[in-house]
Amino acid sequence: MSFVRWHLALGFERLYLYFDDAGAAPVGLAELEAYLEKDEAAGERVERVRRTEKLADEERCLCASFERFGPFVDAEVQARQALNAEHASIRARERGLRWLVHIDIDELFFASNRRAFLEHFAAMDASEVGHVTYANHEGVPEAGDAVDYFASVTLFRVNHLRVPLSDAALRAMQWWRDRTRRGQYLLCYDNGKSAVRLVEGVAPTSVHAWSLGAARLRRRTALCDARALAVEDVDAALDEPCVLHYVACGKFWLRTKYEILGDFDDAWFGGALPIAASFHLDSRDVVVGSGDAAVFDRFYDAHLAPPDRDTIRRHLDAGVLRSYTAVKTFLRGTHCDDGREERCLTREPATERCLENTTTTTSTQLQQPTTTLTYEKAWILSSAANSFLSLQKKTKNN
Repeated sequence: MSFVRWHLALGFERLYLYFDDAGAAPVGLAELEAYLEKDEAAGERVERVRRTEKLADEERCLCASFERFGPFVDAEVQARQALNAEHASIRARERGLRWLVHIDIDELFFASNRRAFLEHFAAMDASEVGHVTYANHEGVPEAGDAVDYFASVTLFRVNHLRVPLSDAALRAMQWWRDRTRRGQYLLCYDNGKSAVRLVEGVAPTSVHAWSLGAARLRRRTALCDARALAVEDVDAALDEPCVLHYVACGKFWLRTKYEILGDFDDAWFGGALPIAASFHLDSRDVVVGSGDAAVFDRFYDAHLAPPDRDTIRRHLDAGVLRSYTAVKTFLRGTHCDDGREERCLTREPATERCLENTTTTTSTQLQQPTTTLTYEKAWILSSAANSFLSLQKKTKNN
């Protein structure tokens, strides 16, 4: 329900919720249905779609990406997600909607307030942009028993491609790597999520990006990523909107996610894309393979338990952690007098510190770390390129 409340209040005109299991009732569905029944205006803006034969037939007939993803639809969650996204894009375009954002149920599209959200997409329209990739930041659970992580988690580990370059940041990122079995800074993906303008011919290329067909529209990305670098697309100033990813924020959610995924293979798409040794595979093995509660608790604490206050403070100062409190404030706040929750998102600050008397100083000049590791090469290249592009933009404007 929090997912729906936030996005409707932020300014999304319509939500398309796809449920992967046509039979079972997902966690929170009954509460959501009760909320939407009570709030008729909200109910009219939320479509609930179950994975039925009817949906499968529609995706087979209507989705251009079915040739790519169809052969894997029974075995691969990502194949179903991509087809669902295209199916939603077709429905939304028929309604005259202009943009679609595709995210998972454990993610939120974040803008500091409703006005910033609307102005962002108006600016993209005016600039002839058709595809925007936003940075994803990973939630740091502040309690192991969170029921509604949207209303409790405020700390986020910043995508390394948006972390300022400094020795302090290097040390902070290494702290997170050192505590994981596989040396991961981010536990899941790091290549962002995207919004696409609903022009004719759009189709997903993955759960992260879209093809624009024949449309001559520009692309924008908040991530200066050396793996797929198109310098002309990078917008170093695009810090918001962003995607907040609440990765397994609570023991219940980690266990539930991997019980649902089950004993999946070590590769995606019929073996074409091997999955590297990672938190993802280890979580499967601990939840599905082991079944030992003590092993599970130790695994959760090692990878997901929050740091102590001093560590949090240092990482906030280094720009490796951020505190986003607007979502929690909105969800836990009282409803507006006129019943329109979107009014509550008119003056929220983008970020706030979760610790009292914490100050952040960020140099405008690059501070080269004294030592570097292989993992940090992408971070260093991204920081250098972002600084160059920012300087180039300032020079051009002057």
